Amino acid sequence: MPIPIDTRAAADLSPRLDEALTLVVYEFDGLDGDRQYRNAFARVLKPDPLQRVPMLGTDQRDLFAPVVRKLVSATVPPRGHLLDLGGGDGQTFALLADRFPERTRVSVLEPNAGYAEDYLRYLRTQAHLDAGSVMVTGFDRVDACEPPPPPDGSVDLVLAVHMLYFLADPRAALVRMARFLKPGGALCVVVADETHGYTGRSLGAFLDCGGAAPSGVRPATVAERESLVAGALPDLLAAALPGAEFEFDSDRQPSRLYGHTLADVIALSGIAELAGVEGTDKFGAAADLLRRTPEAVDLRIEDDGPRKGMWSVAQPQYLAVLRRADL
Repeated sequence: MPIPIDTRAAADLSPRLDEALTLVVYEFDGLDGDRQYRNAFARVLKPDPLQRVPMLGTDQRDLFAPVVRKLVSATVPPRGHLLDLGGGDGQTFALLADRFPERTRVSVLEPNAGYAEDYLRYLRTQAHLDAGSVMVTGFDRVDACEPPPPPDGSVDLVLAVHMLYFLADPRAALVRMARFLKPGGALCVVVADETHGYTGRSLGAFLDCGGAAPSGVRPATVAERESLVAGALPDLLAAALPGAEFEFDSDRQPSRLYGHTLADVIALSGIAELAGVEGTDKFGAAADLLRRTPEAVDLRIEDDGPRKGMWSVAQPQYLAVLRRADL
């Protein structure tokens, strides 16, 4: 059974939390936001040398990848079209690649040029797939980028996996994503439950201690985003896209974030909204959250399973699938 850390146990851990915060500040001080994000996210992607799990930092992909693989088979025909929004370096896509049929065209939008290059490099190793547009930009600028995005009504499957945090207006973004879909196509959105998850509570702790919200993020953005992926999206689309019909399913999955050390856990606070905050004060807020209210994020030490000995915090996620039903 995992070993829970309550407020009393966290008080005993206070010197270790201080030391962990010092290590994180030394690592991240002076880095721009993009480099801070890459350093933090590298902890999620860390491979397990014993090959017990695909990666050590989270079990989120373990939960959503099987669902998405089935969705690929159901929605993407031979010579179909995938649009991967915020696709990162292609590691998530690699879990799905063998499920795509021959000559599937894969278009990618990724604001980090290095990640986009890594994704394209991996895509070229997949002989059964064709590279489509590779757009190095944020989704908020998708209609002004070069090369241009796919035309509306041309995509069989749109993936938006853990990228909505970086968009100032999730309502407008999700409507724009739905416009890409062919009749019969699907949009798959994966996003953390920030109301209850560690990264969202870290953001709240940062704002409560006087920190400034990330650029472009409104205080209501988190609640609005979660309302949409939990069930409000169809009503939004009915008003925004009259004539189009959609089917919608949403599932909340009890995923977690894992770290070898408390420093890893503190650094992982910066992989969602806090990625847009410069400096290191955000990590101090996350350390205080772990110290004062560890129960709120279910801080614990894993005592069995493939991640035995690791620290972990709750990071539940929503997996929402929108299917365009009109033919």
